[in-house]
Amino acid sequence: MEMLGILVIHWYLSLFCQSFFLHRYCSHKMFEMNPLWERFFYFLTYLTQGASFLNPTSYSIMHQRHHAFSDTEKDPHSPHQSSNIKEMMLKTYNEYKTLLESETPYEIDTEVLKNKSPKWKALDDFAKSWPSIILWGLLYILLYVAMNPEPIWYFLIPLHFMVGPIQGAIVNWFGHKLGYRNYHIKDQSKNTLPLDFALMGELYQNNHHRFSQRMNFAHRWFEIDFTYEIARILNALGIIRMKDIPTGGFHKVKALLFVLFISFSIKTAVAQERQMIGTALLEYSIFKIDIYQISYFKGPNGVEELELDYKTNVKREYSQEGWKVGLEPIIKAKDLKPEQIKWIYDNTVDLAKGDKLIIRKDKNQVTLLKNGQPVAEIKDDLIASLIHYPWLGDRPIDEKLKSKLLGKSGT
Repeated sequence: MEMLGILVIHWYLSLFCQSFFLHRYCSHKMFEMNPLWERFFYFLTYLTQGASFLNPTSYSIMHQRHHAFSDTEKDPHSPHQSSNIKEMMLKTYNEYKTLLESETPYEIDTEVLKNKSPKWKALDDFAKSWPSIILWGLLYILLYVAMNPEPIWYFLIPLHFMVGPIQGAIVNWFGHKLGYRNYHIKDQSKNTLPLDFALMGELYQNNHHRFSQRMNFAHRWFEIDFTYEIARILNALGIIRMKDIPTGGFHKVKALLFVLFISFSIKTAVAQERQMIGTALLEYSIFKIDIYQISYFKGPNGVEELELDYKTNVKREYSQEGWKVGLEPIIKAKDLKPEQIKWIYDNTVDLAKGDKLIIRKDKNQVTLLKNGQPVAEIKDDLIASLIHYPWLGDRPIDEKLKSKLLGKSGT
């Protein structure tokens, strides 16, 4: 689930840049921004689309031609001029590549090309080069290797690699194939989803083709254009200057719904990261000296963590003695040899008041972190089975502490 969350974040960041910058700004000039912010969103589009970065000039020309010749033979990407989505995207790619390599792309159909896109030659040249494409591919792979998910999750990497064209293919195919129509116009454009949360408003193609310069693609009371709602916030902050600003009260309701949707999405993403199951205070001796507050967390993909927040200084040798006492029952039960658990003792560290030690277990991988910095890491089935035993094993150092860590009340 963690890798799916990363893909969703990548999907929406890339989608926003395509909808907001490439589509509504570069192709339609629906709003204005100063040169500094223009460069910012230009670069942000490159960062979010990565290996599949869509050149703004080529994108703008193709999109203007799409509007001028919608669903005719001259349309660069009409599903009604192709037998399947693969054929349509191959046609789109060939035209895109021709424009990308042309020194004078605007000389194609000059009578219909009204808007010129901003250009950043250095970035454009690098973005289409093989070093850039290979670099992004390596970064996607290294991210997955660092996250160390189950092997099946690696099949998501091609989606990162082609996120921009995939989004374009969905809009161009389904936006002219499936859905309802608010306006009867010459082309076959449709509004595919009544509530377009998947493509942030881009699937209101019928609305957009009827009023191509209207910033808000949502025209009926139940439609919400999420890209537009973000643009309204950017307009209020002075980052962009929108040409059409709504005054109706219902837009405030839609904006509120959008904020609630974003808040829910963020809370859901945070909840998926890790959840605290329980917490307890470990005390020492009859004088009840506070040693550490220990909390038990569970995260996605079966990750478990014990977080120890130290309330006093504890020398390494005392912690090692604590491990010996805590592991003694299972050492005797399994007749373990000292060398089999040497890694735990060797990587025990001095801890001061205020330090936080995290003992993370991810399947057979164990990681020790002190104040967020890795101390040691190992992949070992035995160590993984032992590392939480003193607190959560069948014979823990304190049964009441174990019950609290497991979130059991009344103990």
